[in-house]
Amino acid sequence: MTIKKTEIVNQKTDYDKSIGVSLTHYTLEKLVAKITAENIHSEIQTGKPRGTEIW
Repeated sequence: MTIKKTEIVNQKTDYDKSIGVSLTHYTLEKLVAKITAENIHSEIQTGKPRGTEIW
């Protein structure tokens, strides 16, 4: 059985109710293309290395 991207699959929840799940295929190229100057986050500081990192 092949499920097309546009089809909706019913999934059961913990409460025995069905929900619709849309299947969308994402690629890294498409996701990165959506990064703009307005939505990019700044660098995150995580502190000094604690192990054998070579950053």
